[in-house]
Amino acid sequence: MISELIFEREKLLLQFQSLQIDSLNHYSLHPRLKEKIRPVDLLFFIGEHDDHHLTTIIEIKKKLVNANS
Repeated sequence: MISELIFEREKLLLQFQSLQIDSLNHYSLHPRLKEKIRPVDLLFFIGEHDDHHLTTIIEIKKKLVNANS
C-alpha cells in the first residue's frame, strides 16, 4: 500500500519535471477549492493530502500495536 503511494508520487514528480517552463506559471481553477493554482501549488496540495493519510495510517497502526500488547 505505501509502496504504491511512493510509486505514484514518483510518477507524478516525473510528469511535473517534464513540464515546459512556461507551463509552470500557468494557472488553472481547482474544482473543489475554487481557487486558481499553479502546478507547484497542486503538488503541495497533493503532498499535504498524502501526508494526512500517512499520519492516519501510522496512528491506526500504533493503536493496533498497543491494543495487542
